[in-house]
Amino acid sequence: MTKAGRFWLDGTILAGPEDYLTSPAFDERMEQIKAGRCTVFNYAIQHDSDYGNALLVSLQTAFAAWKGMQQFNQSRGLTDDLCPSV
Repeated sequence: MTKAGRFWLDGTILAGPEDYLTSPAFDERMEQIKAGRCTVFNYAIQHDSDYGNALLVSLQTAFAAWKGMQQFNQSRGLTDDLCPSV
């Protein structure tokens, strides 16, 4: 099992915060990774040939930004749909 932050991968089973895994932000991050446009994933894979670890580091980084923006918006009474993709 590989773990990074709040995410873990056991074979083909990916687990993490459900609110993020079911969000459009997760889908966007996965599309960036698949298209080769995710800077964090690309950096991680260059320095560690473990694709699972690179995936988890990328997801944890995206999750932290997404969750932070949610908390920022909520503390100011803003709606989540105003949150930019990160």
